[in-house]
Amino acid sequence: MMTHRLPFMLGLSPRALLIGGIVLAVALVAGVLSAGQGGALHPTSAGAQAQASPTPQETPTLLNVVGNSNQRHAPDIATVSLGVQTTGTTAAEASDANNELMTAVIAAVKAAGIEDTDIQSTSIHLTPVFAQPSRDDPNAPPTITGYRATNSVSVRVLVLDQVGTIISAGLDAGANQFGGVSFALQDRTQPYLDALAAATLDARRKADAIAMAAGMVVSGIVEITEQSGGIPRALAASVDFAERGFGGAVPVEAGEIVVQARVHVQFRLAA
Repeated sequence: MMTHRLPFMLGLSPRALLIGGIVLAVALVAGVLSAGQGGALHPTSAGAQAQASPTPQETPTLLNVVGNSNQRHAPDIATVSLGVQTTGTTAAEASDANNELMTAVIAAVKAAGIEDTDIQSTSIHLTPVFAQPSRDDPNAPPTITGYRATNSVSVRVLVLDQVGTIISAGLDAGANQFGGVSFALQDRTQPYLDALAAATLDARRKADAIAMAAGMVVSGIVEITEQSGGIPRALAASVDFAERGFGGAVPVEAGEIVVQARVHVQFRLAA
């Protein structure tokens, strides 16, 4: 190779000869290195190797499921609402009559077995009673014809068999308003925790069923969120007992309390 290039290079300037010598030396070194690796360099192969990269991981399949649980429990506490409403030509007359009746109602409830700490006043009102507007003078100022006094108490009953007796005792003593009776659980924590656990199991069963139908399996849990839930209080329908009398205890059925729980779970699926 050098014997063919020397005659050509003799007619060049010293600087050109220097540059040509450098180029020739680089070419010789490259050839030696290529020979030591078993052949000539292949730029295209090197480029192909540089572009090769690991296969990216596939996006995981996620499944969102809502688990529910409705568990029934027998209530162990009741709340009875009793009230007295009276009227009078003066505020004092209406209030005094109301106080007398409510004192009798509270005494009767206590005599039926209710402790002082289980009786709580919930509302006390004294309002004027106005005459109907006159048709002859509709713009006339309102006229007070009397006063109305109301007083209500809530009674907590821990022995449910006594609920009917308590209601009858209050009505017989002069209560002319009955706000109803509600049933509940004294300890709400553990029943709700049990319902949460059951709701979570319900979500897992749903996830397993969906994954199996899709030819996959549940491989993990991404997130669990507690959603709405709690213990509803079923309130008995209010009844007006003002004009009714009772010869015995009012029949009352406690029924059951439904403890509800709901969770949202995001599962990870795998093939």
